[in-house]
Amino acid sequence: MASLLVSNSPHIRSEEDIKAIMWTVVMMLVPAGLMGTVVFGWYAALLILVSIFTAVACEHLVNKIRKLPTTIGDGSAVLAGMLFAYVIPPNTSIFVTVLGSAATILLGKQLFGGLGCNIWNPALVGRAFVSAAYASVIFLSTWPRIRIDKTLGGDSGWLSERFAALQNSLAQIMGNINVDAVSQASPLSIVKGAAKALDANATTTVSELVKNNDISYMNLLTGHHVGCIGETSAGLLILGGLILIAMKIVDWRIPFFYIGTVALLSWIMPIGNVGWFHGDALFSVISGGLMIGAFFMATDFVTSPMTPLGKGIFAVGCGLLTVLIRNFGGFPEGVCYSILLMNTCVPLIDRFCTPRLFGVVKK
Repeated sequence: MASLLVSNSPHIRSEEDIKAIMWTVVMMLVPAGLMGTVVFGWYAALLILVSIFTAVACEHLVNKIRKLPTTIGDGSAVLAGMLFAYVIPPNTSIFVTVLGSAATILLGKQLFGGLGCNIWNPALVGRAFVSAAYASVIFLSTWPRIRIDKTLGGDSGWLSERFAALQNSLAQIMGNINVDAVSQASPLSIVKGAAKALDANATTTVSELVKNNDISYMNLLTGHHVGCIGETSAGLLILGGLILIAMKIVDWRIPFFYIGTVALLSWIMPIGNVGWFHGDALFSVISGGLMIGAFFMATDFVTSPMTPLGKGIFAVGCGLLTVLIRNFGGFPEGVCYSILLMNTCVPLIDRFCTPRLFGVVKK
């Protein structure tokens, strides 16, 4: 019988490390940021760069103060700064962007001891911080509108409209978007407002409200609609998330159960004067910040549960809270606070979903 050799951990070695994982996630987020720049203009790109620079600078400063080796090369600060920029409006001031990005690193990460010690997703901490301090800036009732000159492409369908929008958006890159002249509500706000304005005895559905307000599902997928900088293109975020799942960087359970819960409950639960079982699952899934939250924030290694069962419970909780906030809360979007609230519950979830000890047989 061969001897059992016991050595010090780790027993499993991999070529992947924190640095490789972080930079891979950053690369998967780049297309959504580029789409935000094309749609909203160069000012959106400036906000992304300012946020990343601020996050990296704060990370380096804290390391210097604590007399620790610099960790800016691992990509975690770049990722946190990028994610924060992606979840703020494209007309946010430079000052608020710097303040929020600094809060992302200082309050969301370094306050707890740095990478691997934080209990909440750092980017969402930064978002919640500026939401509290500058609510009128972050929770906009109106957003910079994507101007589509249909005379450029006529009325020959979606492709011509997209070509006209692309021409208009590329022109905006050469100059700042006029954020004060033209604005409109976000798709979630439009539908929620329309649902509340209905007669109490109305029998319409959310799908009909979406159609009546000229909201295009294809525009929601491509990103040609109002919203935060990096969350508008659901299609690019889905693509990046699926690549991360295929690379086994992201566990499929969290985005699958999170998105599935939102889809199911959005169809079942009432909103405004639209009754039960009259929702629109597709609209609820591809609008707002669900995709960036499900694939890139809720899946954070540090702030999500360790076990498969725990991940499922965590994801379902995120989905439930998202729908409750969207349908019954004061804000049209609920992804940020749903993930933060479930991050708080992770230690409790891990406690009750502990993995079975190796070799132990239940009696």
